[in-house]
Amino acid sequence: MNKIIIILILIIIFVTIQIFKFQLYLMLIFNKGIINPDRFWWHISDILLDKHDFINFVKSYEYGKHIKNIFGYNINIVNSLSDISFILNNSPNRYKRGNIKYNFLKKMMKHNIGITYDTEEWIQLRKQNEYVLSTQFIKSNIITNLTDIIINETNKISLYNSFESFETLAKNITKIILFGHTDVSDDIFTIIETPSYFEINSDKENNHYEILRNIINNTKINENSLLGRFSEITNIKSDVSLDQIPHWIFPIRNTIILTLPKLLKFDSIYNVDVPVRNKILEIVRLYNQVVTLFRLDSETNEEYLIFIQMFLRNEKYFENPHAYRPERWNDPNLENQYYSLMFSQGPQICPGKNIIIHILTILYEQIKIKFYSSIELNIDDLPDNINPFTFFAKNL
Repeated sequence: MNKIIIILILIIIFVTIQIFKFQLYLMLIFNKGIINPDRFWWHISDILLDKHDFINFVKSYEYGKHIKNIFGYNINIVNSLSDISFILNNSPNRYKRGNIKYNFLKKMMKHNIGITYDTEEWIQLRKQNEYVLSTQFIKSNIITNLTDIIINETNKISLYNSFESFETLAKNITKIILFGHTDVSDDIFTIIETPSYFEINSDKENNHYEILRNIINNTKINENSLLGRFSEITNIKSDVSLDQIPHWIFPIRNTIILTLPKLLKFDSIYNVDVPVRNKILEIVRLYNQVVTLFRLDSETNEEYLIFIQMFLRNEKYFENPHAYRPERWNDPNLENQYYSLMFSQGPQICPGKNIIIHILTILYEQIKIKFYSSIELNIDDLPDNINPFTFFAKNL
């Protein structure tokens, strides 16, 4: 009798896991830290989350239209390239930010969460971003005035072999890009502490406005920095402007922590003779920081979810999709295809794409110069990417 009860309990557990597998995956992914990596949940996720299985699980949605209940919302999982092209090309006029995205990010930037319902407001914010992050800014400000400061900061670290070393570099480079120097309180990084899976629909908000205003009031802002350029065109102490700052901190900081180690590691193993930009694009394709794109159709009120890696690691679009092949980016048209979603596509393509690539290039080249023959990365101590598809890629 006891054996029968145990068997029944095991069957119930198995069936429950299968029913809620999608929710389990999401819980582990979100708790790893979508914006700010949580190392505890990263280790838990590594134990429980079968990364190969997740790829197959997501790819099972490739054909047909699927709806899932996520955080209490019915979500249409987008699985065709034509649908992605249509949705992204019609953002923000028709497709706005999703409710899940809003509930997830309202804690840190409720006045400035991507595509708002007010298209004109979004256009104004977009123009400000494009001005601040323009190629002209990269050439005249970063290359001319900030590169030496970045190189000097890079050389201060004696060895790049741990999470802490890359985190220290990431924080200091982020401060340099935002303010023009490193004499900035670390409190600025507390504003990107995102809620866990269990807090997505909560009304919990942090006191980031108070933190940011205090930092800005007490910190010198170099005219060659992002905030210096931003202050030329807007009041940087307004709520909307302050909510722009997490948009810059997240990609700069996390790219250095999560992408730079992989860039160096893969280069030391495979040493492919291609431009650094190609190597960066390939690492970002394999280990993209942004897991999903959420959109809300303003005409039908339907929610849509795009699993980015469903396309970035898809053999239909990339030959040997799990292989590190930076030479594939020798084709200049590949970056502009709608399945190349590393920085999104369409009107809402990431305006900071080129500045991220430029920063990574400076750091990569400087670290290679200093540690060319001796750099040894302790992979066990470096956080895998927040993305669920981060099993070590192959060179086939």
